[in-house]
Parts: sequence; C-alpha cells; structure tokens
Amino acid sequence: MASVWPNINKFMAFWKRYEVWDSTLYRLCRDFADHQDKAGVYAKVYLIGRSYQTGIERHAEDKSRQRKPLNVVADALHTNRRTVDLAIAKLRVLGEGPTSANLQDICEMHMRVLRVVKRVTRQNSNPWSFVSTYLHFHAPVVPIYDNVASIDPCFQ
Repeated sequence: MASVWPNINKFMAFWKRYEVWDSTLYRLCRDFADHQDKAGVYAKVYLIGRSYQTGIERHAEDKSRQRKPLNVVADALHTNRRTVDLAIAKLRVLGEGPTSANLQDICEMHMRVLRVVKRVTRQNSNPWSFVSTYLHFHAPVVPIYDNVASIDPCFQ
C-alpha cells in the first residue's frame, strides 16, 4: 500500500531547516504582541518581510521619498495599532488552523490589516503575501499565502 505521504522524509527535512527561524519569529511576535512599541513593530516588519521575501519593500511607497519603504509600513501598522491589534486578537481565539468554520473570520481580519498596509503601497499593488505572513506569526491560524506556499516538497 502506498503511503499518503510518499516523500515524508523530504518534507520533514524541508521544514526542519526553518524550525529555528520560525520559532524566532513566533517568539518576536509573542514578546511584542501588540503594536504599541514602535521599535517592536519595526523589528517585526523588517524580520518577517525580509526573511519570508514578501516583497513588501517593493510595494510600499513614501510619497515624500524621505523614508525607507519598510519604515512606512511599520509606521502605518503602529499608527493604526488599534485596528491591527483588534484583528489579531480576534484571530488568536480562532484555534490552531483554518477550518470551514473560521475561514470567513480569517479572511475578514486579513482584509482589515491589508487595508491598513494598502494605504502606504503603490497604486494597484497588493501586499497580501506580507499581510498573511505577518498575521501568521501573530496568530498561526492564518495560513501563509505566497508563491512559496505552492512549492510542496511532499508531492514533487
């Protein structure tokens, strides 16, 4: 009988590489759970955005051209911390993973935070990958939705 996970060893090796990396990001988001501390927000935006190669620095834009794109995103999250923190609080009570019962709430909270980030991005830009990754490390119920998510070593 063929295994449901024919390449389980390949899968485990793939994810094992990121175990320390991910646990560091989870810890960062646990230690700076809200968006009150501006330095904490900056750290989360830079480390999550760059380590997961979300491309947020290409989407964000400072019309005055005086600030770095990631600083603009961090400032937007900090300025809109009430909206962001309420969305994350709602996500944290949804459980461990996405289900048919909580998917609508996940999508709604993702959209709330996406609207905050879109205010500081280029026209026609959609930073959904950054937002899903950023929210995931605050509330793991949110799946990371990006181009890497389509590369599943189990089925290759």
